[in-house]
Amino acid sequence: MTAHVLYLAVSAKDGRCAWSWRRVSGGPFADGTGTDPWASPYRLRLHAMLDGLQAVADGEAVEIVTTDPNTIRLFEEWLPAWRTQGFRKKAPESWDLLEALLPHVDRVPLSFRLQTSRTGDFHAKDCSRHAKQAAAAMDPPEVRTAGEVTVRDDVEVVAWTDGGSRKNPGPSGWGVVLVHLPTGTTKLLRGGDVESTNNRMELTAVAEALASLTRRTHVEIRTDSRFAIQVCTEWLQGWKRRGWRKADGEAPVNLDVIQRLDGLLVQHTVRFTWVKGHAGEPGNELADDLCNRAIDAVLAGGSPDSAERLEAPPFTILRGGR
Repeated sequence: MTAHVLYLAVSAKDGRCAWSWRRVSGGPFADGTGTDPWASPYRLRLHAMLDGLQAVADGEAVEIVTTDPNTIRLFEEWLPAWRTQGFRKKAPESWDLLEALLPHVDRVPLSFRLQTSRTGDFHAKDCSRHAKQAAAAMDPPEVRTAGEVTVRDDVEVVAWTDGGSRKNPGPSGWGVVLVHLPTGTTKLLRGGDVESTNNRMELTAVAEALASLTRRTHVEIRTDSRFAIQVCTEWLQGWKRRGWRKADGEAPVNLDVIQRLDGLLVQHTVRFTWVKGHAGEPGNELADDLCNRAIDAVLAGGSPDSAERLEAPPFTILRGGR
């Protein structure tokens, strides 16, 4: 028998991001809210779930009520699979929160209910209202990236690219942060697809960065994808010489994107730099944020495509790197 029903709600707009939960235990109920500037709705739901489970005693069953089907898939499908694999692949998004949730997943029997409408459910309506109120009360947040990065003197444009999917394949997105160093003009680009793979999105991000350049230039692509770098700097030319075939005679996966990259790479002087993901490099963090916003838009049924222009990058870029 379910001892508690835990409602989750989030509100995210222009960096004002908040979460709310309501835990109903028979007649009595308890509420909680919190904020996390620039967080994705996915991350906010994890916040709400983690906070709402804190006071639940071991062994007491909890029904999680959410409007997001992928939150349900995360805990019923993806997380068990990742645990079986020993989390051998790239750490899941918001790993800090998922890791904190794992003990609760083990100690509390969980079930999930997808709520397609809040009509007639005052608990759900209150929970949603509390999240919106918490977000509205926030001070305007600064862009979450900060710090500095050093690039070579001969680079005119630096672009950070990132791509990913919530399941591989699954709802996917890419993000690009592109800075014209002489002027500081910065472009923030993002896009996505209903179903694609991590690798395709990583390659697409590089292609979109290069396609956005309006004239021949010296550009540095900074990415945490070794795969994308190897495709562009090692494998592509060999595949091309063999008539777009790998050594085993099979066509490369994502050949359309690879051939697009082949045409774009020759238009510029391109240098690739690998950066460690989620390690604090500001451009990489912002590209990751754009990627996740695109995925969130896909999941919400909206358009993931967006292009924004800034007069200066939201972090410091130093010259003189090697």
